Amino acid sequence: MSIRFKSAVLAIVAVAVGAAFTVPASSASAEVREGGQVVAVPLTEASSTQASTARGSDGEIGTSGALGCAYPYACLYNSNRTKVEQFQVVTSGWQSFSRTDVYYGVNTRNDDVVYIRYTNGKVGCLGSGNASLVWNLRSLGVPNGIRIDSSSVCFP
Repeated sequence: MSIRFKSAVLAIVAVAVGAAFTVPASSASAEVREGGQVVAVPLTEASSTQASTARGSDGEIGTSGALGCAYPYACLYNSNRTKVEQFQVVTSGWQSFSRTDVYYGVNTRNDDVVYIRYTNGKVGCLGSGNASLVWNLRSLGVPNGIRIDSSSVCFP
């Protein structure tokens, strides 16, 4: 293996590792890709109701979260904070919303991030491990798709 090739491989690994630590899994803010940069998205609130331990249908222990979103779901709410959709399955592609009145989101998943797609081309990310947070999805535009990723870290 040539030195030039080894250097290129090390550079790629260094970039990948650096990206993995750009946004910690315990981060209390959503992230969005915008022109290759990551910018913070404001939270709506930390729910006044504490998250509680719950057991999923497969027996796994998780958290029941804000606004009545049960583990292990990512829940979407309208402007009145009424649940309008919920998603559970990790997918490699986007799932479109069946509604256009999505304003808020809650991610009760312990180790999976939730990416939100917007009509303006932006992509936001709801961090994992804090089910008591309510995310203001409209702060970035009009959301129109969701993808649950098995990563515990939001990647730029």
